[in-house]
Parts: sequence; C-alpha cells; structure tokens
Amino acid sequence: MKAPYAFYLAEDPDNTILDSAIASVRFAARVCDDPGDGTLRCQSMDAIPDGTLVAFRERMIDGVGYCTDSVFAANQLIRLGRLLDSPGMIRFGERLAEHAFNGGFFDDAKLPVRLYLVLGSNQFLDNLEGHQTYIEPGHMARVGHQLLMLSDVVNDEMASRAREAGARIAMWATTLERCANGWFPRRSTPEGRAFPNAADAFGPVSLGAPLPQDPIHDRSGSGVLILQLLVEAHARGLGDFSAAISDTIGAFIEAGGHFGSTNSDTEDLQENVTYAMAFQALHAAGKLFDRQDWVDFAYTDCLEPLVRFELVEDLNGLATKGLLYMEDSWNAACTWEIAEAAQAYLVAFGDRGRRPDLHKALTMLRGLAKHHHGPHGFLTEAVDWDGHSVVTRHMDGLRYSDIVTTHPFLNNLHVVEPTVTFLERFAVRSAVDGVEAYYDPEGNRLGPTRLEGADWLPS
Repeated sequence: MKAPYAFYLAEDPDNTILDSAIASVRFAARVCDDPGDGTLRCQSMDAIPDGTLVAFRERMIDGVGYCTDSVFAANQLIRLGRLLDSPGMIRFGERLAEHAFNGGFFDDAKLPVRLYLVLGSNQFLDNLEGHQTYIEPGHMARVGHQLLMLSDVVNDEMASRAREAGARIAMWATTLERCANGWFPRRSTPEGRAFPNAADAFGPVSLGAPLPQDPIHDRSGSGVLILQLLVEAHARGLGDFSAAISDTIGAFIEAGGHFGSTNSDTEDLQENVTYAMAFQALHAAGKLFDRQDWVDFAYTDCLEPLVRFELVEDLNGLATKGLLYMEDSWNAACTWEIAEAAQAYLVAFGDRGRRPDLHKALTMLRGLAKHHHGPHGFLTEAVDWDGHSVVTRHMDGLRYSDIVTTHPFLNNLHVVEPTVTFLERFAVRSAVDGVEAYYDPEGNRLGPTRLEGADWLPS
C-alpha cells in the first residue's frame, strides 16, 4: 500500500487528539501521590489500566528521566494546563517539578543527575539494571534538556534551579570520553570513560559472564540526546558548546548517521525514535549556527527514513494504521517513540510548511488515541501486532494485543508533547455559539480551550 496518503487517519470527533492527551494526563494523575511534603511523585515506573502501580524487577522506582520521565511530565503538564486554562493541571506539573528538585536527584557531588530512586531502600540508580559499573549519559542529557525547557514555564526560583542543573549536565557531558569514531558512548563508567559492554538486561543480546561487547556501543541514540542538550544550552547562553556541537555533528554525518537504539533494552542499528530525535537535534543546530548542510542532512537522512517504519493498515485485528513500528528486532508499535516522531514532523511543518508533514503528525496522534484502556485514561506501552511479547503481557491474554502495562510519564504521557506543540503553533481557536474551542486545519473541533470539571486532578 504505497498509494498517496495510505498513511493517513481522519480525526475521530468522539475521541480527538486533545481528548487523548487529557486522558493520558488523567491516568498520570491517578497514579501520583503526595509523599508528605506537598509535592507529587509516581512511586513506580510501571502501571496497569486500573491505576495499580506494579514493581519493575521487584523494585518500586521513582525518578526524573527515561522510564520515570517526571521532569518531562512537569514541563508538558504546565504547558497543556496553560492552553486549557487549567490552574489545577498547571499546579500538578509544578508539584512534580518540586519533587524532582527536592528528591536529591541533582545533589550528587560527582554525577550531575541520578536517574532513579528505589523506594524503601532510598538507593539511587543510574540504570534500570541497578549496576554501579556504568551510567547512561544520553538519558542523563535528556533530563538536562527537559530541565532547560521546564525553566521557561516555572517561577523564577525554580527556573534558576532548572537552568543551573541543566547547565551542569551539559558541561559534564563535554567531559565524557568519546568512542573511537568520535560519537558519544551508549554507556559510560561513572568516571566518564566509555563503557563498551552490554547491559545485564533482558534484551536480544545473549548475555554471559563477563558481559559481551554491546554491538551498538558506539552507534546508539545516546549521542543524539547529548547533542540536543548541548544545542539548547548553547542557544540559551549557558556556555560555549560550539566546538563540542560541531565535533559531534561532524562524527554523525561522516558516518552517515548513528541511529542505533535510544532505548536501553534493545540493540538495533535503526530505531525510529533515534531518527526522530536526530532530526530535531540536527535541525535545531543547523538553524542556530546557520548551517544549511546540517539542516539538509536532518531532512534527507533523519526525517525521510521514518517512512520505512510506517504501518499503513490494521494488522492482526489491531488498530495499527497510522502508527510506526519501533525497529526490526522489536517491531511493536511503541507509543513514546511514535509521539517523538509526531513531534519531529511538527518541527518540520513549522519550518517548511509542507502539509504532508502535518498530516503525518496528526495521523500518528490519531492512531495513538485508539489505544487508551480502562476507566482512568491509561495509554498502552505498545501495540504488539506481531505477537513479539509473551501473552501474559497482553490485554486479555491475547496473542496480538496492546501491552497491559505502561510507564506513566513515558509511554502514557509523551503523546502530550506533540499535542501541546500542535495547539501552541498550528491549531485555530474559534468560538461557536459562545464556546471557544481548538480546531485543526482540516476544520475538526478538537475540544474546548478551557478544561472544566476535572475533579480527577490532584488536590
């Protein structure tokens, strides 16, 4: 099915992309609690549709990045709350940010951010495997980037803390040892040396003792996340990162791009989210430094290849049309990755105004909207259309189904970012019968500009 617009979904007036974003926020609210200091946290990185939090490898894990993406969540909740004139949603985001700053995640003397905190033992972790031999610099840098974005929407005191913490992560990233090919390593030692070995994870790599070399240790999406932070920090005047940015992009382009897994539990040379985030990072760098060659590479070698991941029909009885499969080794349609691809296409549309880019972004959001479950708005972690996972991880134990768990601030909530970007930049606000609402360029009513009756928001 290569016909024009085979990859297209119409808006569902009964379940719009704004309805979908609000549903994901509703689920996030359901699984958060006040630890006793007036802030908000989520006590686990995994949850099921009824709002029950479940342990990940026998640990209840709080945190600020990747699978516990609370800094991202805070930023996007505040932005969406502003768009919906919802003080309660804004305060929800602010309380998540307060917990991130009060929880000790940015207070380590050696490392600029600790990604995870195991509740009960109060042990900080730098990876989900719980090993002390390596850290994940790309995911640490991602937190830094989100801190800088958060600084735009919080009060002056918190904004200063966010900028300081983000700048510290950026400066630290420039001290990391590079791989022989000039790219940032997927993993580093806590001292900043390249760590070429695989994680002790349940992934496609066959693990033994000692750990084997990671086949993508020097070709992963980690460097893309670091590049994105360096570009944002330089743009904000938090340091001169021009040399590091130029060196990083030079190594990237010379290799024809490094698109290995950004996710920490797969080892694939081509992952959809890495293409999407590489486009955003190179595009931003090219615009900042007036390097059209970087911008052109972003379009031709990072954005255009996303077409290979498109699902243009429903497969095995599941609503997969309009989604992207993640990668060849793990071909489920994973939700946070699709949201990042939608964000990339919105960046492209804002730059060049190509209507197909907008349609792709909206199609992905419309496709994701079909995969909420349960009474609280749960958005699945992934749509397993090929039976890749065991049936115990599937809804109703079916062979082909949505995954029964989600990460509340990652897979469940990342749909909010492209929705917010669309509402901020491209939606039309119009009043009909005295009720102001958001509309898309196709004329579809997405929902009112004021969120009413949201008694599910944290009090």
